[in-house]
Amino acid sequence: MRTRALQFGTGSSQGTFRQFACDLHGSSLIEGVAASQFNKHYVEIQRLLTNLIDPTNGPFLLVLWTDATERVEELQQYLTDHAYEGRPHLRPVSILPLSKNDFMNGAGDLVGAVRECLAGSPALAALLDWEVDVAGAAARVISGALALATSPRVTDAEAGPTGNLATLLKKISTEAVGKENLDAHPRLAIHAAFLPLLQDHLQHIAHSDGNIWSEAFSEVVEPMQETQQGAGGRPQYSSARDVRRYVGIDLSDRLGSHLRG
Repeated sequence: MRTRALQFGTGSSQGTFRQFACDLHGSSLIEGVAASQFNKHYVEIQRLLTNLIDPTNGPFLLVLWTDATERVEELQQYLTDHAYEGRPHLRPVSILPLSKNDFMNGAGDLVGAVRECLAGSPALAALLDWEVDVAGAAARVISGALALATSPRVTDAEAGPTGNLATLLKKISTEAVGKENLDAHPRLAIHAAFLPLLQDHLQHIAHSDGNIWSEAFSEVVEPMQETQQGAGGRPQYSSARDVRRYVGIDLSDRLGSHLRG
């Protein structure tokens, strides 16, 4: 079965998928399976999602390359009946059917089609745009650090392509948390050193697509008062503190205890 996924991150063996694409059309998806036997295709799509989408993956778009758009509703119903119960992370934010004929040889605007699909949820579109911003800001921080480490002002030509990067990392990490904490928890020390730089870059991003952000709150339901379990056992929130408690990691305790030794 031909699939393609847009993947971010290497923090786990599976990484994070934001776009998952597969074929669902007249040619057989599985060798030896007739195209009319779509249920077997649905089973294969379910298997791929189960194997590739981690519970912590977050939102993703399922793109179907197909001219049989009438089968999309069938696939959605099949996944609802067989895949989502007990595994809500397998549910895509949307299933987007596209014809390859519209995008062959550089024709068509695939990015535009995806953006149009996400336009139905401005809040989600803004959140995904923020994810791209964070990745871009992190890239600029890394680029700046390497540029400084390889600058003739601080290193010799013989130092190699990474220059004095190790020295730079140790210096700013030591200043951030102290030598004892650096020796005991180097990863946390590097985080502490680079997070302020990341924030600086995020706060100075110039956006031309302001509508994404201004429309992010267009679907707000007020008032948000209930703090107990809502319908279906889903938690409800009345304050930003509730959201941070649910979404965040208690870094104040975890990081503080590490750095205090």
